[in-house]
Amino acid sequence: MEDISQRDFAETDPKMFLNQGKKGMIIDEIQRVPFLLSYIQTIVDENNSPGMYVIACSQNLLLMEQVSRTLAGRISLLTLLPLSLAELYNDEEDITDLTEVLYTGLYPGIYGRGFDPGR
Repeated sequence: MEDISQRDFAETDPKMFLNQGKKGMIIDEIQRVPFLLSYIQTIVDENNSPGMYVIACSQNLLLMEQVSRTLAGRISLLTLLPLSLAELYNDEEDITDLTEVLYTGLYPGIYGRGFDPGR
């Protein structure tokens, strides 16, 4: 829902927007269009197909009133954490400088995209 045109589409014609993914879809930043959750509830109940929608959100979904009302008993939540040292290094001996690890951080984008952590 970061893309303004997709957000506008979801807001003006939510049924058609969700129809794009007849077998399911991934929706990021759902907090920008929270009323979509009511439509998702209807579709999930009608199809009885768990896992049709993967909803990503930078906010705590449980704090959104709409979620607790519409998707109670229908959702599974997974909190994604930063990388662990075990994911970054094969062996403790590979960690040569803990200061460098702390400075760089543990977010996947830094490593996956080769970002300069100082920037």
